Amino acid sequence: MSVRNTILVLMKRHELHQFTLTELKERCKNIVNSKSPTHFNSLIYKTLWIMEKKGLVVSAQNQNDKNKNYSLTEHGLKLLEEINVEEALPKEQPKLKNHFDHLARLISDYSVALAEASAEAQEYQELSLQLPDYEELLQAKFIEAKSRAAKFKGRLAAVENLLRERYETSSMAS
Repeated sequence: MSVRNTILVLMKRHELHQFTLTELKERCKNIVNSKSPTHFNSLIYKTLWIMEKKGLVVSAQNQNDKNKNYSLTEHGLKLLEEINVEEALPKEQPKLKNHFDHLARLISDYSVALAEASAEAQEYQELSLQLPDYEELLQAKFIEAKSRAAKFKGRLAAVENLLRERYETSSMAS
């Protein structure tokens, strides 16, 4: 399940119609796969950022502290109603049992990172059309995001190739 849908399911299960990033990360910590705590934080934040860009949530600065308060939009509530919580929410992730579990997890992580970097690059490209005065700055950001996307595409291809070759080798041996 995507991180976005996992977040939506957690919102539904815990009735989080208004929340902070800290509250959301606490709910996601044993469910969302990540390579490290830094990767986890980045994954949750970027997914929330994308959800905001797509109109599923809105944020407002909290006057009492630096945290933002997030809440679901009408579009987010509609999507939330369509999700079956019991079927959709993954169980807590067990420890990795073997190398193939690890490789499958890498594929998932790289796929998410590739999608995020590609979406970011696309957003910079669209912004440069809307804001020609910032074209130079946005072009530099676009190139950085495309570079990250290419890096994750390469990493994803490497892991997929390894799995494909391993499968083909084991199929020939049988």
